[in-house]
Amino acid sequence: MVMERAAKMCAETEETPSDETMLRNGMRIGASYVNGETADLMAVLREQEPKDQMAMRSGMIRTLLRNIMLPREDAVPESTLQGLRGIQLLSGNAADISSLCSELS
Repeated sequence: MVMERAAKMCAETEETPSDETMLRNGMRIGASYVNGETADLMAVLREQEPKDQMAMRSGMIRTLLRNIMLPREDAVPESTLQGLRGIQLLSGNAADISSLCSELS
């Protein structure tokens, strides 16, 4: 019985690295979007399995949020603007997110 439970626990924990991998892939894709190397985040998400999309989206959002810097002067860095555009895109252009991103810009 103990061996069965241990095998079951191992099988359950094998799913976590997949989520971690998709999270890291999302972070990498988010960085390439900020750098201008990836044009459409939603197209990349649509190519993924539905079960992996949330983890990947979470990784993308983490990277995009990390690239938002509030300027000390009038000029807003391009990486911040690109990050804000990506967040709006991933949110489905939700009104509250759009207004927040407009205020930040």
